[in-house]
Amino acid sequence: MDKELKAKWVEALRSGEYEQADGVLKCDTGYCCLGVLREVAGPDSMREDDHELLLHREDADRIGIDYAMQKRLSHMNDGWQKGEIRKHSFAEIADYIEANL
Repeated sequence: MDKELKAKWVEALRSGEYEQADGVLKCDTGYCCLGVLREVAGPDSMREDDHELLLHREDADRIGIDYAMQKRLSHMNDGWQKGEIRKHSFAEIADYIEANL
């Protein structure tokens, strides 16, 4: 992933401008962390399907985030990981992105 895009995404997650939601990229009440990425990357250049859990493969490939990382971040956002039910905040997800992507 481009360093500039990663920095913009992390900044957006920490900004407080986006309400966190789960189960979809975007809904009336907020965004998944990947929905925030789609907004930051330029929603006009990406497929609009807010009811998906992950980015479309072509969009993910273009911006440089693989399927495994998307699944990991989606699980952190929605609260499902290895039998644990714990939603991570956008700030926690931003920390993870900085350290692991």
